[in-house]
Parts: sequence; structure tokens; C-alpha cells
Amino acid sequence: MKTRITSFVAGIILTIAICLGVNQIWAANNDAGSVSDPLVTKSYVDKLIDSLSKQISSGTTGTATQPTNMTEVYKYIDNKFADMETSKGASFVVVEVAAGKKIYGKASTEMILRTGKAKAIGNKTGEGISDVTLGKDIKDGEDITANHLLIIPRDDSRGLLLEKKSYIMVKGGYSVK
Repeated sequence: MKTRITSFVAGIILTIAICLGVNQIWAANNDAGSVSDPLVTKSYVDKLIDSLSKQISSGTTGTATQPTNMTEVYKYIDNKFADMETSKGASFVVVEVAAGKKIYGKASTEMILRTGKAKAIGNKTGEGISDVTLGKDIKDGEDITANHLLIIPRDDSRGLLLEKKSYIMVKGGYSVK
């Protein structure tokens, strides 16, 4: 029985010795500071940070392009507001549009002509605006009936040309030109 315990303890000690030996061999071959595992100095990191700081302050880094004039900035902001309106879409907004102006809707925009007079603006292929109240397609140049729900199916320059000052309820993205 004593030999059994002695051989068991000897086996455990031998296993531990082998594990420690393998660990020492692996650590010696790790080559810290080599090409596969480089060490960097504080001066290298400081130079890199200084270089990046200079590039950032001079504006030479980054992939974002900045607008060159304020017209582009205003256009970008207007488009973002129109996108927010499209995504919000929970309620109608009343828009006053002067005579001779055009209101263009984005995809899935809903419009209701409340007062005034307007004609439909179709797209380049001749498709018009959906009048859901009548259940028909209103072609380019046709009169818009007041208080009818209109849907702009796609974002392809469809909308309304106002012949008189008008109030239009709009749900979704739009632009007045």
C-alpha cells in the first residue's frame, strides 16, 4: 500500500516537473521584442501621438468631406429634416404654399389640398399621383380636387403645382420650390 502511494506521489511530481519544463521552453522561444512580437518605446509612441495631433489640427486626415459653401450645408440640413419628417410620419403638417410654387413629395408622402388650386406634377415617364379618395391616378397637368387624399408613390419628382396660394396638409417628406 505504501508503494502505491509513493508511486502515485512520484507520478504527480514528475507530471508537474514536465509541465514546468515545457513552460520554460515555450517562454524562451517566444522572442519578445522580435518582429513577430515587437516592443515599442515611449519615445516612439510620443512621436506617433505628436504626428497624429499635427495632422488632425491641420485638417489633413479623415475621410469626411466638408461642404465648400453654405448652400450645400443648407441643402444637407433640409434633406435631413425632410428625412426626419418621413420617418416620423405620425401626423400631418399644414404647409402654406404661394401661387406659382411647386411642392414635391418623397416616397409614400401623403398630401391633402385644403384650400387653393393646384395641378398634378407627374414623373418623366408620365405616371401621376394616386388619388385614394377617387381611386384613380391623376396624370401630369390634371386638376387636384380639394380635400382628397393624395399619395406620392416614389421619390421621383412628383408633386403639385400651385395656381393660387394654398394650404396643403402633408405627412412625410416634402420640398417646396
